Amino acid sequence: MTNTAEVSKGYTRDCWPMASGVLIMDRDEKVLLVHPNYHKDRWLFPGGGLESAQQDTPQRAAAREVAEELGVALPVGRMLVSDWVMKDGRFFEELVFVFDGGVVDEKTKEKFQTPDGELRGWAFLHPDEAAARLAPPDARRLQGALAAKKSGVPVYLEHGRPAPEQVIGLVP
Repeated sequence: MTNTAEVSKGYTRDCWPMASGVLIMDRDEKVLLVHPNYHKDRWLFPGGGLESAQQDTPQRAAAREVAEELGVALPVGRMLVSDWVMKDGRFFEELVFVFDGGVVDEKTKEKFQTPDGELRGWAFLHPDEAAARLAPPDARRLQGALAAKKSGVPVYLEHGRPAPEQVIGLVP
């Protein structure tokens, strides 16, 4: 069973609800963000939604979306972040993954393209500048991804914030 949601005017997406992003950095430790056509004022990690829960996995979706958005197939490595994003006035709730896309060199950057209809553009930005272009939950997710990359330990977030150490369910 799938659900659909209109993310922005004219852009409808099937939701499982899962999406994947990729933390790609350059040798100057700048972070790659993309500016999708369907979000006029919003920048994002490269990535996107799963197209089919039967055929896509979060990691494969991330790799597919990077290739679609940038015109270059890049290796997508280990998971850095899983983040449960509550609906909270948004179009739908979703589980968002961020994977490690490694470090790209100048030669690879020169191969980046923005296929028609996908992006307004892309930029490598200092992490603070990248965070300023992201929505607050996405900026917190970026900080989590950078910390996970540095420590080697993936993080679980809830709406971009560290999840509680533990929770206790109520017995009915």
